[in-house]
Amino acid sequence: MSSPYFQQLATETRRARVNLCSQLNEQHRQLNEFSDAKVNLHEVTEFYRWGYLSDSSLVEANAAYAKASCKEFSERLLTLPRELRDMIYGQLWNRDPPPLGQMVWPNRAHTWQTRCSGPPCMCLEHLPHFIDLNFVGAQVAYEMLEALKRVAAKYIRDYTVNAGELQNFCTADVFHVGMTREEVLRRMDLTISMGQFVYGDEKTLEETQAILEEDIEEATGLLQQMPFEKPRAVTFNITHDHAKAVNLAQVLQSLQPTFEALRDKGFQMRLHYINHNLEIDWQLGSAVWDWSVEEWRTNMRKLGDLNVGFPLHVQDAQDPEKTLTEEQFKNQDPTWDIIARHLYGVNMDM
Repeated sequence: MSSPYFQQLATETRRARVNLCSQLNEQHRQLNEFSDAKVNLHEVTEFYRWGYLSDSSLVEANAAYAKASCKEFSERLLTLPRELRDMIYGQLWNRDPPPLGQMVWPNRAHTWQTRCSGPPCMCLEHLPHFIDLNFVGAQVAYEMLEALKRVAAKYIRDYTVNAGELQNFCTADVFHVGMTREEVLRRMDLTISMGQFVYGDEKTLEETQAILEEDIEEATGLLQQMPFEKPRAVTFNITHDHAKAVNLAQVLQSLQPTFEALRDKGFQMRLHYINHNLEIDWQLGSAVWDWSVEEWRTNMRKLGDLNVGFPLHVQDAQDPEKTLTEEQFKNQDPTWDIIARHLYGVNMDM
């Protein structure tokens, strides 16, 4: 026999369903009305067609109606038990294609604001409307984001953020509900793009050395504060096309304590290093932490044939066209040595 709690829940569910159907029928009857202005949608459309309304007027009218309609629905939604609301939120996210993509890869016109004072505002207009508190209110937006946090990793494995955006990513209340992007996407793998830290000429490096050191210190400080909730991959991506990366050793030395600290927390720390000029594309995953000094000395030549603990790693060393030539080895070996020494702490002189 069902417990009284579940009997009550079933009764409330049936009652809520009847009420919602009744209210939706009433809403359908009033579909042509615009919020408080009581402007008929058909009339507004006709005015627009005949030139009596400008484009902006119609857009504003539609936006006003959409917001009023969504807020009305949100108020009804909040009358349901939280268990039922979570089921509804899950259905909104569990669609194909998943709306999560609109947040991970938002419209190019979208920028993540840090100084917006909050609603009414337009800073969330390029995101799904059901996480925009201007449409659904703060409580529903917050609960929607909590639901997203639970399902995000089911659809997209990895989220990429530029090192210069980490301050915004980790601390900014961009949704205006007390939740950061880092918190929402905390169960996904994370890639941090750090190629901006690598310079190709001494003069530019000298001119910006102080700023560079501050930027690296800020980025590493934010990363070290990331809480550990579950095992997941964190990848440092360093991509550039300098013939000579004049400060690569310095950058890796600065990153090394954070790289190791995150590994000790339980994160699966990886490096993806790309130098287009030297034809380097190295993916170093969790397995390389166990390499001996001798393996570090020899594995560069056969990297494509090894299981390095990097799921996207392409094993291609057995392809004769992709085997390193002696000239490539000579050009790439100094970079390999720098990575082993300064990021992984390997004593290559042993």
